[in-house]
Amino acid sequence: MLITSLICAQESSTDLNARLDVTGELSVRNSGLWIKPSIRPEIKGDVYLFVGWNNVASIITGTGEKYKLKNINFDTNQKMFATKAATDSVFVFSRESIKQVMVNNKMFKRYSKDFDYDYYEVIAFGKGKEVLKQSFKVLKKGSKDPFTNTYKSDEYVLKSKYFFSSTSGIKEIKLKKKPFSNLFGDDSKGIKEIISEQKINLKKDSDIVKLFKIYNQK
Repeated sequence: MLITSLICAQESSTDLNARLDVTGELSVRNSGLWIKPSIRPEIKGDVYLFVGWNNVASIITGTGEKYKLKNINFDTNQKMFATKAATDSVFVFSRESIKQVMVNNKMFKRYSKDFDYDYYEVIAFGKGKEVLKQSFKVLKKGSKDPFTNTYKSDEYVLKSKYFFSSTSGIKEIKLKKKPFSNLFGDDSKGIKEIISEQKINLKKDSDIVKLFKIYNQK
């Protein structure tokens, strides 16, 4: 059985942020599970990372093959990528099936942490170091309206955790100047200077990208 929304094309690939070569047909046999969409009408929003399914993704499989898919999303509950074949049918890819995905200008890679595979968004990288991000959704209970004495709908709220990857492995980090800078070892002083001089806000992904751009040029 094949994903019917497959797009076949040829593209060039040069580095992590480049679009990937696309060849062949992406088969779903023995590579995941068909499930019903993770949607609950009584709750505002859903567990998927992206709004809607009209997302074009360049994919590298676990065996190194490259493909392109036009209706992909990320299930933050299952922590796996999924494609929607029909209104009531979603195929969730196993982690062994997909190694790397570029979708909506965001790069996701599969990493091993604590002997388990998981996906992380690559925010910035350089000199053997990477800042990674994991997005997930939590259920926020609806508050009571004191005027109508009724409750607002529960809703899914997007949250994030950040991680630092280096030769010593992957660990969760806090985006504060001193502990963040210390992750760079002998380069920690230089990182502190960049943060101060450029007024880097570590709470902004774009500022972390800016920091690494300067760091990589030194």
